[in-house]
Amino acid sequence: MKRNILQPMTLSDGTHLPANSHVLLPIVPHQREDPRIPDTDTFDGLRYWKLRQNPDMANKLQFATADEYTLHFGYGKHACPGRFLASNTVKLVLGRLLLDYDMRFPKGQGRPKDLHAHEYIFPSIFGKVEFKRRSRGET
Repeated sequence: MKRNILQPMTLSDGTHLPANSHVLLPIVPHQREDPRIPDTDTFDGLRYWKLRQNPDMANKLQFATADEYTLHFGYGKHACPGRFLASNTVKLVLGRLLLDYDMRFPKGQGRPKDLHAHEYIFPSIFGKVEFKRRSRGET
């Protein structure tokens, strides 16, 4: 969440924001403070799946979740209404890729380093990935 303040304004708590200032919420540090998630600095590809095995969490921590710690789609009345379409689209594309292609980095390359831009972290756009279409019936 990033905003450019076009005209001076005062928030309900008395905070004054001058014109031409920028405000943003550092989402990644905030998500790392989520009390529901243990050891947020260690990668665990099944972290959210494991947490959803608890019946109290079964319908929480989904990709399209918008709550006070999961802010990538916004929160409250400003949560992105298209997040469910985005979630389903990602699942469809990823499913097709996994079913129809073998993928790898070129020999000797390994995973390229991430790109950092402001508060964002992106996979490198300079790395190469090799795709080989699977023949029908091969999975």
